[in-house]
Amino acid sequence: MSLRTQSSLDVNEDDIVPNAVAERDRIVAQTYKDFLDVALASPAVKLVLTWGISDRRTWLNDGPTHHRKQPNRPQRSLTFDPEYRPAPAFFAMRDSFPALTFKAATIVLLTLSFSGATSFAEKLVEPDKVAPEFREAAEKRRAEQLAIINCNNAAKMANVLPRDSLKFIADCVDKATNKPSDISATRK
Repeated sequence: MSLRTQSSLDVNEDDIVPNAVAERDRIVAQTYKDFLDVALASPAVKLVLTWGISDRRTWLNDGPTHHRKQPNRPQRSLTFDPEYRPAPAFFAMRDSFPALTFKAATIVLLTLSFSGATSFAEKLVEPDKVAPEFREAAEKRRAEQLAIINCNNAAKMANVLPRDSLKFIADCVDKATNKPSDISATRK
């Protein structure tokens, strides 16, 4: 008999005091490295999954529970920054994997991000099935999920090249959810 468990790796940077982006990114990357050094030492670990790819759409920016200490500061805890550039966390994660394993992991990660599969991998949020204090965040998340699905379909219908699809979908979702396209201006 074997026991299999599944969990995702989430780094919540609300406890990080410095506001400087470079320092926060360094601390988040070190957190990934420290955790993965221990976790990957076990042969039982077969997969590492983060709940999201880019800080542009991290679920950690929604809801009341992840911004108690830094309520006005967007989280930067995923492997790609808001502009979909590799963040220090990406390199910490990459460097934690043995070389052969990482090649396969990179292919899976990039395939998921460029195909829009991340939007289909999670179940649509049902706002009426969450606690009242989380309902507003759940409604926002569901609207974003539907926008991702619709924008992914629009990219396919428009025959957007795979190399351009991520930006197309991100810009489409920003427009559909009334988010500013250039979020770097909101990172101060």
